[in-house]
Amino acid sequence: MNSIIVFIDEDCLFCNYWANYILENDRSNKIFISSSTSIEFEKIKGKYSTLPNPNETIIFLKNRDIYQKSSAVIQIGLQMKGWHKLLVTVYIIPKFIRDYFYMIISNRRKKLMKDQCEIISLKKKNKFLR
Repeated sequence: MNSIIVFIDEDCLFCNYWANYILENDRSNKIFISSSTSIEFEKIKGKYSTLPNPNETIIFLKNRDIYQKSSAVIQIGLQMKGWHKLLVTVYIIPKFIRDYFYMIISNRRKKLMKDQCEIISLKKKNKFLR
């Protein structure tokens, strides 16, 4: 598959919220979303020995290149076009510092959102891969 896929933690409301945001604001119309429990993830996992766990970090897959943590967020912004491309400026910050702050948010993400389930609306979108 030559698509751009973002793999997320399906059980995380924070992740699901942002996956919905990506699909609603993707001007490139090329990004697909999938979860760690999907058939798509199982297919991809068999092809990559270094694939990180999407329950621990967001994964951005494009043209056989895998990005995770802060680099995945930047790549998503670049792909989405529009003002999101400004995320490329974050590349000037060393990766270990970007990833440190990414992990602070990641480790607290399940506590950040508790009110509503975003996965139901996400799964209804035609760009959600099962």
